[in-house]
Amino acid sequence: MVKEMLIVAAACLAPFALYFLYRLRRAPAAPAPARKTAPKMASPRQAKSEPVIRPEEQQDNPERFIDEELAAAAAAAQPAIVRRTEQAPVAEAAAAPPPPVPPEPEPEPQPAPEPAPAPAPAPPPPAAAADEEFPPVESDRLQERFYYLARMRFEHGIEMMGAHQISEAMAKEAGLRLHQTTLCYSRENGRWELPRSERSYREMVWGVPLCNRRTKLSEELLPAIVKVLQSQMRKHRGVADFPAKADIENRLAAAEEFCEAVDKKLTATLIAVAADGGEPRKSGDIFDLALAEGLEEDGDGMLRRQVNGETWYTMSTGEKLRSPDRKVARLEAVLDFPHVSEPIAAFDDMFELMGKLARVLKFQLVDNAGAPISADGIAATRGYLMDLESEMRAEGVQPGGRLARALFSG
Repeated sequence: MVKEMLIVAAACLAPFALYFLYRLRRAPAAPAPARKTAPKMASPRQAKSEPVIRPEEQQDNPERFIDEELAAAAAAAQPAIVRRTEQAPVAEAAAAPPPPVPPEPEPEPQPAPEPAPAPAPAPPPPAAAADEEFPPVESDRLQERFYYLARMRFEHGIEMMGAHQISEAMAKEAGLRLHQTTLCYSRENGRWELPRSERSYREMVWGVPLCNRRTKLSEELLPAIVKVLQSQMRKHRGVADFPAKADIENRLAAAEEFCEAVDKKLTATLIAVAADGGEPRKSGDIFDLALAEGLEEDGDGMLRRQVNGETWYTMSTGEKLRSPDRKVARLEAVLDFPHVSEPIAAFDDMFELMGKLARVLKFQLVDNAGAPISADGIAATRGYLMDLESEMRAEGVQPGGRLARALFSG
């Protein structure tokens, strides 16, 4: 009777014991960190085995039976607990979302490439002392007797571009039509020169000829020149010294007188005179004769005597469009005396060639008035030109030079 009661009591207490063991096994252990590993498989030694209860053992030792039954029940429940504790982290790890991928760092903005350094400006020349005398203007490009000259000094120097800006302002704002000349003083070389891009200058002189063949520096134009130059001085931080108006008027009168005296164009003409047996000749034949004597033909229907790149004189039949088969009765030669560096040599060469052509063509040599030119007349004209050449050189104007071309242009 007692055995049956113990069995019943054990059967009733077994669930509670199993629950207690379950709670006891779960509570103290902290959850292990999740790892993505496969669950451990139970070894064959841990495989579940059912206890074998033999009837004779149950009858001989009922207490042992109760103890073994409780142990079997506990052993049966233990693998389930082990499986749950081992599989739980795997399930949780599988269910957990993958860790977020950290964003790739944005590339740092690259600094913009530095622009190529600009060429260093030309260093300004040493500053001139306030009481230092302005360098004398000695150049074949400018002669104070024949030019309006403005002398300029700049606080920080002026470069070639600034000098060109002054000339452009004079042409646009003052309406100046005369040829301008700008020279800058090079302290390195101790001379006046045309502005150069690699240099900066403290002193500059600007000038225009007082007159030329077409126009002159009028009294009305002088205030406009001063006004524009003063504006440019404020822009470039400079000061300018202008000639006095009375001085300009006196020098202008003297320049006009000189230019009128030496500005000569000599003309020699060959014409066909029927009384002398002359008759018109084909233009092509005349040109062939001249070319055979060393003259050169240009695109304007003009013949030129060129010596060392300089034109000594020109010849023309008067035709705008030369036709080789057209007959002409006139051949004209012109010598621009102030423009030729060796005017006497050019004069001799021209009259020698004209005399030769006159004999071949049976033409007559005449002057501007149509009167025949004799050998004595040629000699007298030659002597007069020699005097003019000497006068030009005495005044510092070289025949064929820059100053002569500026005064006798137009």
